[in-house]
Amino acid sequence: MRENPLNVLLIEPHTWWREIVATSIARWPEYRLVSAVASGMEGIERAMALQPAVVVFDFHLPDLDTADLVGALQTLAPVPRFVLLTAEPDEAIHRFADQFGLAGVVRKNTRVPEHLPAALGEIRAGRSYLPNEWQGALATSHRA
Repeated sequence: MRENPLNVLLIEPHTWWREIVATSIARWPEYRLVSAVASGMEGIERAMALQPAVVVFDFHLPDLDTADLVGALQTLAPVPRFVLLTAEPDEAIHRFADQFGLAGVVRKNTRVPEHLPAALGEIRAGRSYLPNEWQGALATSHRA
């Protein structure tokens, strides 16, 4: 018996990246992109209406602090899992991921089409997907 697709909401202000991420999700039948938006406020509205299992979002949003976005989304029931898209997963991103219990961090580079589906697969299996250099971040994490 086939499992239901994992519903994903994408919040990405850059059109080019939004298209790349949407295309990479669409190639996998086990994931369904329920909406792709450019702003944090629109992302919150869509999340409230659509109740996605996973929210994939850019760290730099034009209208909302990322901590405020995640804080607002953590009030939803059920609470979605979070995957952060970032150009460079530095120490500040690491602290943010730990503070908010992110399920995944995916680098914005040419390998997004392979890393994002891998991250979603790990999340579906109940694990996390974090960058290689974050050794010891979570005992159950998969290293990207």
